[in-house]
Amino acid sequence: MIPYISIYGFLTLLAFAKNFQYSETIVFLVLALFLNLSYTNGIDWTAYQTNYIYDPTYTRGVEYGYTAITILARSLGLNFEVFKFFLLSLDLYLILRFIFKKSPKPVFAILILFQTYLLGNFFEPAIRQIQSVVIFLFALDALRKNNTKKYILLILFATLFHQSSIVLLSLPLFIKRLNFKISILFMLVLGAVGLQINNAVLFLVQYGIFSDYSFYLESSYLEGISPSAFNLLKIVIYGIPLYLLRSFRRTDPTIEILRALSYMFVIFYCLQFFALIFYRFNHYFFIPYVIYLSYFFQALRIPSNKFIIISFYVLIHFISLIKGITYYSDRDPMKYFPYTNYAVALIVGNTYSSPEEKINARLSSRWAHLTPFLEQ
Repeated sequence: MIPYISIYGFLTLLAFAKNFQYSETIVFLVLALFLNLSYTNGIDWTAYQTNYIYDPTYTRGVEYGYTAITILARSLGLNFEVFKFFLLSLDLYLILRFIFKKSPKPVFAILILFQTYLLGNFFEPAIRQIQSVVIFLFALDALRKNNTKKYILLILFATLFHQSSIVLLSLPLFIKRLNFKISILFMLVLGAVGLQINNAVLFLVQYGIFSDYSFYLESSYLEGISPSAFNLLKIVIYGIPLYLLRSFRRTDPTIEILRALSYMFVIFYCLQFFALIFYRFNHYFFIPYVIYLSYFFQALRIPSNKFIIISFYVLIHFISLIKGITYYSDRDPMKYFPYTNYAVALIVGNTYSSPEEKINARLSSRWAHLTPFLEQ
């Protein structure tokens, strides 16, 4: 637990600091070394590493973009850990650069993003979808300028890395019309037809481009997140800033896009109560949401309120961080425990001698821990 609390504490200190000159560089270096050099943490790396070594030409659906990157890295002689580090570090740099460029309080936005998105997805790692998310960030400028043709081309390019981005093609049709009242109405409708959402997902993944995700049919992705008091409270926590900022800088096209995408973020969070697979689609809205949230500080006129707001969000997301890591420590420790770093393991000579040994050792440890839990 200490490594995760330490990184969160480091980001918290920078979030409270004023005009720290080298914050962007330092944040990037610390997060890149911590996230992208993680060694055997997460779960998806087992499949990624197996495909990278033994079947680099494997392509899911139309995701030829990731296949091309894999083949290129293999031709350069990079092992999986080095490939993962360089690719994800480039992604991280572009994400942080986007936040520092768009957000009035960038380290605060990154602090929230660390708990909600970066930690879990860079650890897994969700490599293919992270590429799509980064491309979507570039596409947002075209969306802001009403350049629909360029936006569509970029999203089609994003589908070559993760097919889920196909849903983003519909954004130009309604994104400029989405407001707070329509979002509330939509969520009420979701509540009324909630039982049918699961059936809609079952239908969708059996046809067309989403048929490659049919393996989700028998997984927890078709179960919703727990409607616990804490998860329901998060809807309120996510929604209050959207209500307070609903009229903020209405003539600014950048703010308008961020506002609409933040509404999408909350809507997809609510959809997760019916089917967890919607979390995959919310990957695209995390970053716009945390940037929009940071504009809360421009809207506040009393300086002391800014300190209170930062403290509140730091506390709430610290609780979420602890709850999330603790949840997996009981059910699937491979995701976070023990935290290991490839550079450190390489220096001390504690790396696995082969990919097979690495995968088998971690999976054996995982199932040994899970067996008592599954037998309950």
